[in-house]
Order: sequence, then C-alpha cells, then structure tokens
Amino acid sequence: MNTSGSNQQLLGDPKQLVRTLQIIVAALCMGVLTFAGVATAISLGVIEKDVPQAAAPEGESPADIITIAALAMAAMSLVAHPIVGSIITKTPRSDLQQRLRDGDEESVDRQLAGLFQTSTIIRCAILEGPAFFLLIALILGGPIWLLAVVAVLLIAIAIHLPTEASFEGWRQRQKEDLKISGF
Repeated sequence: MNTSGSNQQLLGDPKQLVRTLQIIVAALCMGVLTFAGVATAISLGVIEKDVPQAAAPEGESPADIITIAALAMAAMSLVAHPIVGSIITKTPRSDLQQRLRDGDEESVDRQLAGLFQTSTIIRCAILEGPAFFLLIALILGGPIWLLAVVAVLLIAIAIHLPTEASFEGWRQRQKEDLKISGF
C-alpha cells in the first residue's frame, strides 16, 4: 500500500482515525443544520427571498416539481447509502485474504482502516446531498414538513458517527469474515 507517513499514522491509530471521522461527520451535519436554519428563515419569511418564478406545467409550481425530485432523491439515498458502503468494503477482499494468510495483520489493519474511513465518508455524503436539495425545495416554496425529512437524513448521517469501539468491532468482524471466506 503506497501511502504517506501521516496517512499511515492516521490509518494505524484507531483513536486518530475515529477522531478524524467524528470531525468529518459532524461537519457534514453542521453544514446541513446551518443551511436548514437559513432555509427555514427564508421559508417562514424572516428573510426576504427574491426567487424568479420559472414556467411549470399547468397546475404545478416549480416548487412542487423540485419537492418531488428532492423527496425521490432522499428516498433513493436512504436505500443506496448502506449498499454503496458495503460494496466499498467488499471490493479488495482477495488481496486482504492473501495478506491474512501471509500473516501480514498490520497491513490488513491499515487497509481496513482506510476502507472504514472511505466507506463512512461516502455513506454520509450520499445522504448529505439530498438534505441540501430538500432545503432548496423548501426555499423555493416547498412545504415546511420537508424539514422532517431533512431531520431523518441528519439522523442517518449522525448514526455513522464512529466510536473507537464501533470501529474496532467493525474491523474485527471484517477480519473474521475474511478468515471464514478465505480459508
């Protein structure tokens, strides 16, 4: 694995890895929460909005169309994020199995840490995009209950906030799976 020294330190030190991921996941949540405050203020009329009205099919407003698209995107992201995360962690299995057979536990641990980090960030990002899209729909005149859907997405992101115990448990499960399927 060709990584820099600081990246190797990060991936080799569970405390530092978890702390970095906690900061990233919290920052993703804070971005959505901050924009939710702005979107809510605009939606409730606390802040004036000057949004040009676009043409829409008869009987529908642009906000209705955007709301439907944002809700569809949110639903798809809630279904897709665990699948994509799982695919990421399962991709390099044969290489990891060979390293385990060769007794290279340290290298396996580093690569698993990198996979955990990548998977966590991608899972959260898949959820973050639709949250912003829903807030844009709210600004454009969508219903206030869109905030409830944004809250569901925020909870789904926050669930991925790792702890050292959750990371170590995940890593041990991955190693057991590799041993079972590789021998």
